[in-house]
Amino acid sequence: MIEATAFFKKFKDEKIFADALDESVEELAQLFESEVKRRTPVITGRLKGSMIGQRTGVMQGQVSTNVEYAERVEFGYGMGYPRAMVRNGAEAMKIIGVDFLKKKLKDLL
Repeated sequence: MIEATAFFKKFKDEKIFADALDESVEELAQLFESEVKRRTPVITGRLKGSMIGQRTGVMQGQVSTNVEYAERVEFGYGMGYPRAMVRNGAEAMKIIGVDFLKKKLKDLL
């Protein structure tokens, strides 16, 4: 009986953490959007303004754009050097995201 109680408590605790992580996806996607926008070069502002960070599923989010030249700006095809705003934003999110989640999960303890 004690083993079953410990199992279910552990399961409940893990579910609480999993739910907290899943609820954080939207905020993390928006933080990622901010990081990408901060790194996006501006001539007209169209590309920067089109970036959208959003939740796309269970524990999934993304930053997307419908601007057709975004890939050329990111990778530098025919326009000069690559700007890497998404790749550099993702690198920054390794630190920003972990710090965000540490604070979020600390509140659950």
